[in-house]
Amino acid sequence: RLLAQVAVVLAVFAMLGWYGVRLLDQTLLAQLAPRVAQVDATLAIAFLSDGDGEQRRHFEAVAARLAASTDFAYFVVFDETGRIVARHGWDEQHPLPPDDPLDVLPADKVLDHRYNLEREGVLAGSIRYGLSLDSLLQARTSLLLHGALVAAAGLLASIAAMIFFGGALLRELAHLG
Repeated sequence: RLLAQVAVVLAVFAMLGWYGVRLLDQTLLAQLAPRVAQVDATLAIAFLSDGDGEQRRHFEAVAARLAASTDFAYFVVFDETGRIVARHGWDEQHPLPPDDPLDVLPADKVLDHRYNLEREGVLAGSIRYGLSLDSLLQARTSLLLHGALVAAAGLLASIAAMIFFGGALLRELAHLG
């Protein structure tokens, strides 16, 4: 009987753990969509500001500033004709990865995204970038580790309580019998 109770407790903890991981991932994904929108808006402002008048030179200057950021695993800036104006962290020998959906955490720790740069409704260029998710995934790992420690402590406390109270109950029953 005690083993059956331990099995039930283990099953409940496993289901709660699975649900907790899903809930954590959904929460992180909910934070990711606004972050991507913020990055897109920041890129649009940076790339589409007047600059020095020549679009290509301005794109190159903004890309040089972006290269110093740790937020991007890579980026590639295209002009309105689709020619590469600037790039950082990407080797032209490899194709750019497809865009990642915002409903699943990417497995490779990088969210791949495309953003079209438009000025007054006219395509002025585009940027493909890989947003580094290192800090987000480190937070996820830390939360999972702490959650696992709390769950393990709860599981051990539950099993100890079952053994203690179950043993006391068995002794009382044996004494009566």
